[in-house]
Amino acid sequence: MRYYRRMKKAKPSPVGLSKLELVTIHEVAEMLGFTHRTIRKWVKARCFPQPMRFGRSLRWKRTVIEAWVAEQERASARARA
Repeated sequence: MRYYRRMKKAKPSPVGLSKLELVTIHEVAEMLGFTHRTIRKWVKARCFPQPMRFGRSLRWKRTVIEAWVAEQERASARARA
């Protein structure tokens, strides 16, 4: 019970982690319309943003994925021009 009381009184993090939205590999795959296996292959080939690791879990910042998609769109537009 003492541990719980100490944790409850802790101050919020100054870096604004509450605003940080992290997504899983399955959420990334759903966002992009690919399978999670394809995302893993791209990560291994370094064709996709590298995830953050939390133990065995992989997470990406949603903003990083959105920026990557925007860059892919720009590259595609340049290739067509």
